[in-house]
Amino acid sequence: MEWPSFFRVGKSGQTVLIVDIKSGSVGASIVQISEDHKPVIFESARMPISFGERLDFKQFTSTMLETLESVIKHLPQDKVRSVHNIHCFFSSPWCVSAIKQIKKEGEKPFTVSKEYIQGVVRSEQDRFKELVEKQRSADGESESMPIEHTVVETRINGYPTDNPDGHETKTFSMTLVLGVVSKSVSDKVSRILSQLVGSQEVEYHSFILVMFTTVRELFDTHEHFMLVDVGGEITDVVLVREGVPVALDSFPVGRDVLIKKTAVEANVIPEEIEGSLTHESIKEKTDISTYSETNEWSAGFQETVLSFGNRNILPRTIFIAASNDVGPWISKSLSNNEFSDTDTQERQKTAILLGGNMAREHYVCERGVDCDLFLALESLFIEKLDS
Repeated sequence: MEWPSFFRVGKSGQTVLIVDIKSGSVGASIVQISEDHKPVIFESARMPISFGERLDFKQFTSTMLETLESVIKHLPQDKVRSVHNIHCFFSSPWCVSAIKQIKKEGEKPFTVSKEYIQGVVRSEQDRFKELVEKQRSADGESESMPIEHTVVETRINGYPTDNPDGHETKTFSMTLVLGVVSKSVSDKVSRILSQLVGSQEVEYHSFILVMFTTVRELFDTHEHFMLVDVGGEITDVVLVREGVPVALDSFPVGRDVLIKKTAVEANVIPEEIEGSLTHESIKEKTDISTYSETNEWSAGFQETVLSFGNRNILPRTIFIAASNDVGPWISKSLSNNEFSDTDTQERQKTAILLGGNMAREHYVCERGVDCDLFLALESLFIEKLDS
């Protein structure tokens, strides 16, 4: 089934700076966006935020900002200064995202208007912002900034429509993806980018929306699936039914946590665990799958999926965004149905690790440039953004 895109192709011939802030690393790339050609990634860089002990939020933020500055300075400065736009993407825990489903029913027909939809979106955004601020007040980061309030689907009398404005109906529903970040963090990020890049305004987005929209566009024959974004410290999981996200949750085990704790258990340095994931010659010595910390990730995933409910109809297809080292292990684990306890029918799962040739045909990396998966997906997202 072909799903209509809810964003249109933006301006062509633009050079943009993409900044990707994840829980364990910061990446950046310089990309040429053109309506007539694939996105071209000219430069790319990524650096880890920290591999030490867990820091409090203020220390973690300070380390992230230092890493951001280092990453931007690592790129060729003449190209950095030539960009037209800056797009910054936050993952958990920097961005708190939510999926909201709103439904209105009436005994008599009513007319859906653009003003009504905008009012509902503002109300849900304000309510979510207030909720996040209460939750984050303990960290001293009470003031939040909304960065996302995207309507991903609207329905009239139960049927999807791209343009509900002016329709008369007894039932109207819509699905929203909301995202907020700490205003203090976003202000500091903007200040660094302004100093290093120029006075361009920074547009903020969440990676969760990027992953959902690009997967739905690239794999438009899949109606039901799950998305798994494995960050450094956190893994996000999204449940999608009929091409629409319906549930989102996270658990605090990501790539860096997995490697650090496995290294402790194996009595080796983390770099040796990292090497075992990519070099066959030492894989047997430090096989990540033999250690209990991999069970911690598995348990976190299982608990998250169980929280979605309706486990007897969980999708078979799982799309995974992960680094090249732990990605294959996670993909293999899911494909081997190690999480069958979450599915009463115990159906075989199809795990699709994003990256490689499946997405490469949609963008171009200049020779010698590392094709970072997350930055590449974000370039595809920007290509489709409505200007």
